[in-house]
Amino acid sequence: GCRDTSETVKVQADELSVTILGDISICEGESTVLTASEGSNIKWNTGANSFSIAVSPLETTTYILSVATTVGICFGTITDTAIVEVSPKPDADAGKDTTICVGGSAQLIATGGTLFAWTPTDDLSNDSIHNPVASPVISTAYIVNVNPTSCADADTVTVTVNPAVTADFTAVPTTVNGINQAVQFTYTGNNATVWLWDFGDNTASSDQNPQHTYKNSGKYSVSLTASDAGTCSATLIKTEYIIVEDELKLFMPAAFSPNADGENDLLRVLPQPLLGVKTIDIKIYNRWGHVV
Repeated sequence: GCRDTSETVKVQADELSVTILGDISICEGESTVLTASEGSNIKWNTGANSFSIAVSPLETTTYILSVATTVGICFGTITDTAIVEVSPKPDADAGKDTTICVGGSAQLIATGGTLFAWTPTDDLSNDSIHNPVASPVISTAYIVNVNPTSCADADTVTVTVNPAVTADFTAVPTTVNGINQAVQFTYTGNNATVWLWDFGDNTASSDQNPQHTYKNSGKYSVSLTASDAGTCSATLIKTEYIIVEDELKLFMPAAFSPNADGENDLLRVLPQPLLGVKTIDIKIYNRWGHVV
């Protein structure tokens, strides 16, 4: 009869192995390269048959690598699996640009994550919180990195520093002899583009260098608020700065007779004393019209 001459060949599983190499943790919008550790007859579940594949999954995805192998006269397929985890990317928002004056500060507010890192760190109250206070001396662009140790995103906010506005002024004259005399006010400060004057008599002006006429005698305090039409402003008040005296009315006789008879011997200008009057020019004519 016939004799069975077949033999059993045992193949150890650990003799057939393959590993997927590559980064299996990425951020949304990123890609990674998966590589077979060995093998020549390669097939991926994506349909690719190259040694390495670049993948950009939109969500966590499983990739399967199949490699055909031969041990002796035996053929087989070994596989490995890689799960590429996709973490959502934060949407960093550093807030709106803002403007301050020299010496001022601004509250920065960032959103979009749980961890924050600001640069530059100078002039910030804290560079690792979402809402630091910025006090720059010059205009500065601040960058915030959100979730900097994992999937990160960045945004920029600019703090513009405007020069300081000063409010100073002069007036000519500051003492007015009589009402209805114009006073010229002149702005002598810096960096203003908007002016608001209060003349102290319930009247105002928005001119840079206004003229004003007071209708009543008295002492008037004048204030000026100057600004740059934005963030910076300054106010100056000069107390009792303008003095308007009563209108001066002079009285004198139309004629006098200096003949020592005790009647109309003297020529006087009234009232006496003549406050505010430094000189008076008087010409005297005799009855024939000649200057005496």
